[in-house]
Amino acid sequence: MKNFPITLAAGFFVALAGMTGCGGSGQDAAEKNPSAKEVSFSGAAIDGHIARALVFLDTNNNATRDPWEAFAFTDNDGYYSYNPLIQTNYCTSTTNSEQAQYCLRTTQTTTSVVIRIDGGYDVLTGEPFEGQLSRRVEVVNDEVPFSVISPITTLLVSASNTETSVILQSLGLTTADLDIDYVNSSDVVNSKLLNIALTLHKLTSVLSDRLTDTYNKIGDDFGTPNDASAMVYEQLAKELATGETSLAELITPEKIIDILDTAEENLRQIYKDNDYDLPTDMNASQFERVTQTAVKIPDLVNSLIPAEKTNQMQNDVTGGVKAIESVVIKTLQETSTDNSIDNAINFFTDSNNQNLIDSLTESLGDDDSDLSSLINHNFTSGMDSTESINDLVKIAETIEPFTAIGGFKIKVSDMDLGYGPDQLKDQEVEFYFQGNNSALNGSFQACVKYIDEANIDGSLGKGNTRGELVKGYWSLLGASENNFQSYSLLLTIEFLGAKYSAVIKPAESIIVNGETHKQYRFDNNGKFITWRSTEGIRPIDSVPNSSKECEQRLPSRLWF
Repeated sequence: MKNFPITLAAGFFVALAGMTGCGGSGQDAAEKNPSAKEVSFSGAAIDGHIARALVFLDTNNNATRDPWEAFAFTDNDGYYSYNPLIQTNYCTSTTNSEQAQYCLRTTQTTTSVVIRIDGGYDVLTGEPFEGQLSRRVEVVNDEVPFSVISPITTLLVSASNTETSVILQSLGLTTADLDIDYVNSSDVVNSKLLNIALTLHKLTSVLSDRLTDTYNKIGDDFGTPNDASAMVYEQLAKELATGETSLAELITPEKIIDILDTAEENLRQIYKDNDYDLPTDMNASQFERVTQTAVKIPDLVNSLIPAEKTNQMQNDVTGGVKAIESVVIKTLQETSTDNSIDNAINFFTDSNNQNLIDSLTESLGDDDSDLSSLINHNFTSGMDSTESINDLVKIAETIEPFTAIGGFKIKVSDMDLGYGPDQLKDQEVEFYFQGNNSALNGSFQACVKYIDEANIDGSLGKGNTRGELVKGYWSLLGASENNFQSYSLLLTIEFLGAKYSAVIKPAESIIVNGETHKQYRFDNNGKFITWRSTEGIRPIDSVPNSSKECEQRLPSRLWF
């Protein structure tokens, strides 16, 4: 399975059928052995904990999942194969199909393999996880230890044992720190590890995004890395492995430019190896803006998540992590110089604003907070009182969270019907969520109508459908037996033997021609769209059994 960078609006339920490909050179690939014992790999993905991420065995270390490589998803808590919080083993013979999606195992023989994490959703922030995390693990006598995968372990993937020792010393860490779950919800947060992990990954995300914007075949074509983050991590590690610098000393304009230059050389080699048309070399002036922001990330993280602060629980740091994420998202979305990024960093790093920052992070730590307004804020007004700050980050009271959706259905529609006569568009999905009214997760079926750039005579384009029945699993992110509400509905979609993850979030209702439309924001792989529902969530009367029945349930809005 490839983690395809396409959205629901682009037909991710249907157009996937026509996508094929393979990747990797085969270098260092593990060999198949029919008599080999099946080995399970278990662990946790942590930036904050990452739910519904793709986790796979990168047997040829090319930073992408090739078709032959074993994969699974992380569960709602960010674990794969085994969740110690609920003491559940997803790889047993009695595991049901919903649980089996979290089991990572293989019969390929290997003694050392890289496990990688792509996509998914950060449980602390509720936002899509950007970039890629990894860890090299050793298989001894067909046994693999439970492995934490974090930005810190990612830094060490390509390092030798000697280099690993030097890097850890530069960070002030030991090998034991690599296996600490530093944001465990039931234990005290390890602020030092969280600070280092955030600094590493937010810095890498910003730098790799700039590179991937130019080398845009990366992540889009089979066999190419998910993005440039693996190359940036490798260059950061090489600098730290010299033993001549600390992490703080590494993040200077000169060092950042060197890291970008070397990562770019590696990207250009991938282009050459695949006979892609090379874009023009980037230069210092093109790297200047991202470097200006990157060098401020340590101060931003230190201000909001001080490494020396002790006795904090997960709830105590959530607001600070969200504030950092808002600045990073601003940076990733920047298309031209955006002064609000600098304004935001200056606000969060100014000690004179501490009372306002404390109020903001406290509000962000609540379940009913949202980053959207903060991401779009200019940080020049409306940040001078605790009242205005609280109003800025609170989800509107009119937005209803998901709760007890088992046994209910919802139909959502793209209201844009395109332009005639030969660019007609008609896209709708109706979900049927299975489970009782107290379920936090379950299975679903969905009818999908995907018509794009159709002709007035009724003929459809490639990959279009008037109705397709697909299946999958749902769960309410962050919900519990004590709190059934969630503003993020996670989906795992099964189509043509492949699996994909997405999330739905409720948005503000709007009135069109006197009629109320509930809005829902879809996110698939970091791409966002907003669709509407006139009826909202309603009880299921019956569930479709075929694509033909789906066509009848989603009649055309174009041809009469």
